[in-house]
Formats: sequence, structure tokens, C-alpha cells
Amino acid sequence: MSQKRDLRLIQPKQPRPGSAWKFLRRVDLPGEPSNQYFNGTLGVLSGGTDMEYRGIIVPTFHVSASVPDQDRRATDAEMDIVRRDFDMEDAEEDNHSPGVARHLFRPAHLPKGTVGICGCKEDEEEVVEPDGYKWQRKVDE
Repeated sequence: MSQKRDLRLIQPKQPRPGSAWKFLRRVDLPGEPSNQYFNGTLGVLSGGTDMEYRGIIVPTFHVSASVPDQDRRATDAEMDIVRRDFDMEDAEEDNHSPGVARHLFRPAHLPKGTVGICGCKEDEEEVVEPDGYKWQRKVDE
């Protein structure tokens, strides 16, 4: 019997004090309550979700970033800002679509520096877009 965790116990990552991020609103995504922030044109959704980690389901911080006004992905330099300001420097980037958002994940209960959440990278193919963006997709069997 599986237990459903109350994700409200996982507080979304907040930007570091003194940073230029402005809170916009709470976004209640299915299974992942999140907060939306903006820093100029760079947008972030910060939430918590349950993900499989080494065969068990664990609470996980999820921070995604994009530049919605320009309908583009965040650059590596912009992602460095997101990583720093949301305390996600050691998070794993894990994308599953060619969309404009870039996704960072880190287990909430493990010490910093623990990565490798998604086993998908072992059995899915990696697609590299012309701008260097990487994402995984299932291999047709």
C-alpha cells in the first residue's frame, strides 16, 4: 500500500534575501504547489513534488526557469543566477520536453551535493537542441 505524502510539508525554495526576485503568486499545480517569482524578464516556478530516487519516492525541490515574455529558455548564465539565488547549486537539471522551461531537482531530505534523481537518463535517449539545451525522451521499443 502506498502512502500519499502531503506536499504542503515541502516548502518551495525561496530566493535568497536581498536578491532582486519578486514574488508574483501562488500556483497550485496538480501535485505540486508552487510559488512564481520574476527577476526582470526571468521567471521561476519553485515547488515541491514527490519523485523516485533510487527506488523510493522522496520529497523533492523543483525549480524551473524560463523567459516567458520572450518565449525562450533561460541561458546558462541565467540558470547560474537561479541556482545561486534559490540554493539549488547542486541540483540536477532534468528536462523531459523540448519546451522553454529548464528544470532543476534536488531531494529535500538528502544532504547537499546528492544528485542523480531521475533514472530516466539511463534508459531514455538524450536530445541536444541547436542551442545546447538537453532533454530526454523515451526510446521507441
